[in-house]
Amino acid sequence: MSRFEISLWALLILQLIVWSGLELSKPERDALIEKSKTLIQMDLESVSSLELAGEEKSLSFKLENEVWKNKTGDFFPINQDQLNALIGKIVGLKRGLPVSVSEASHDRFKVSNDNFFARLVLKSEGGDKITVFFGEQPTLRQTYARLRAENFVFVVDIESWELDTGIDHWLDKKYLKIAADEVVSVRLKDFEFEKSGSEYHLKDTDRTEYDSSKISRFLKELFELRIESVVPDNLVSERNSEFEELFLFKKKNGTTGSVLIIPTAEEGKTSYFIKRSDREGVYTMVPDKVEKILAVSLEGFLLEAESN
Repeated sequence: MSRFEISLWALLILQLIVWSGLELSKPERDALIEKSKTLIQMDLESVSSLELAGEEKSLSFKLENEVWKNKTGDFFPINQDQLNALIGKIVGLKRGLPVSVSEASHDRFKVSNDNFFARLVLKSEGGDKITVFFGEQPTLRQTYARLRAENFVFVVDIESWELDTGIDHWLDKKYLKIAADEVVSVRLKDFEFEKSGSEYHLKDTDRTEYDSSKISRFLKELFELRIESVVPDNLVSERNSEFEELFLFKKKNGTTGSVLIIPTAEEGKTSYFIKRSDREGVYTMVPDKVEKILAVSLEGFLLEAESN
């Protein structure tokens, strides 16, 4: 091969290398790669704590023995599924292309260090820490976001209500629910339901003409209590002696538990504080539910059967 041919081949190879480099570094290709990146570089399984701060309130959660617990203040039952869903959504957010790369825009989008809608901090078991600022909503289902370590502002697929810092938003509303399959009897006022086989019957009565299906429907509602909000300790500490038994239940293992209430007035309307003797905390409950239980009587079950 002549020297000329060798030079020609060398030139062609050089051109090929240059062309390949240009192809791989095209802005469109870079944009596509950048757009597919996740906003946060942290695995769901490695997240061990979460801090969520708003303009006025903040919450702190820590994973202990695979259960999320509140580390901000007083105990409250956390909706584990809801919190896990938020973390899963956060670590899966795609960053897309930045809408701004200027630090001067952070206040305008409300994602600056001191001016934000929500600040979220994730920590891993290994000690990694990632802070994200969430700001205004450009559209109904999207929010501006910025990593503390970057100036880039992105639009991500999350809504502001999902970042609520109120305790009641993360409250396990079914915390007072009673496991029906563990209960063998329920005492309500001056009468009692006792389980025989798979059904409940009125105890200590010779009457047999009552509607047992009504008992089943009533007890289903009774067992599935749904709380609405947490009552701070300072609001009930002086009223603990006022709690009265709403009903008592006995379990298969012989232990008993009580659901207790205190009537209270809120904005001129009667409401109720409610708690379980075997659970932590005091909560509010929809008044109609409590009053429906209070209105039940033995005569009501028997008279309905007589009228059928």
